[in-house]
Amino acid sequence: MLNLIGVVLCRDGDDPDAVRDAWTQTCLPEVRRLPGLRYCAWNRAADRFARDTDPKHPALPVAGFVQCILDPGPGVAELGASPAGQGLRAAEAKVTAMTMVLEVEQRVVISPPRDLPRAVKTMSIIRRADGYSHEAFLYEWRVVHVPLVQAVKPIRGYRQHLVTGRWRNWSEAVDDTAFPFDGAVELWYESPDVLSALRDSAAGQATAAHAAKTSARVEKYQIGSVTEWFAGSSRS
Repeated sequence: MLNLIGVVLCRDGDDPDAVRDAWTQTCLPEVRRLPGLRYCAWNRAADRFARDTDPKHPALPVAGFVQCILDPGPGVAELGASPAGQGLRAAEAKVTAMTMVLEVEQRVVISPPRDLPRAVKTMSIIRRADGYSHEAFLYEWRVVHVPLVQAVKPIRGYRQHLVTGRWRNWSEAVDDTAFPFDGAVELWYESPDVLSALRDSAAGQATAAHAAKTSARVEKYQIGSVTEWFAGSSRS
C-alpha cells in the first residue's frame, strides 16, 4: 500500500481557521476522488505546542494533515497528474501556500483507541539532530524511544511514520533540503486532563529528554477534529 501524509500550509497572513474551513469544503472532496484511495483522514490542526530547538527556522503555518492510504501502483506524481489530482491541486492553489506530501513507512506501536470519547490526538513532524545519521536516528527512534513512550501510561495510541519521499503540491519531487523532516508521529492521550501532568511525570520527562537529544526540531499540534473516509462513509 502507498501511505501518504500531506502537510497543508497556510499563506503568510491568512487566518488559519479560514484556511482549514476552505480546505475541508473544497479540497477534501477532491482527495476522496484520488484513484486507488482506500482511506483518508483530514486532521484539522488546533493548538500548536512545539519544541523547536532550531531558532534559524520559524514555526510552520500548518493548517492540518491529510493522511491517505492507496492501492500500490501509481506514485505521487502520477496521482497529481490524474484528473482528480489536477482538481485537488487547483483547489489547494486557491486556499493554501503549499501541501508537502510525504511518502511514509508506517509503524503501529500502540493501536489507536476507538473506545475513548475524551481521547486527544496530537501530530508532530520531527527532524533528527545534527550528528545523527539516518541509520543512527532510526535506531534511537524505533528501538530506544519506543519503550520510553510505552511507559507513559496515559498514552493510548502511538504511530511512527518514517519519511521516504517528499513531493511539493502532489507533483514535484524534492529532497530533504526543501522539507527537512525525517518522520511524523501520531499520539493519542486518554483525555485532555493528562497533557499538562505528563510533563511533570518521571516517564514523561524521560521521553522528552530523549527526544531533545535526538531531534533538532519538533513541530507538534493538537488535532481539533478528524474526518475519516472509508470507502464511501465518513466519520468525524
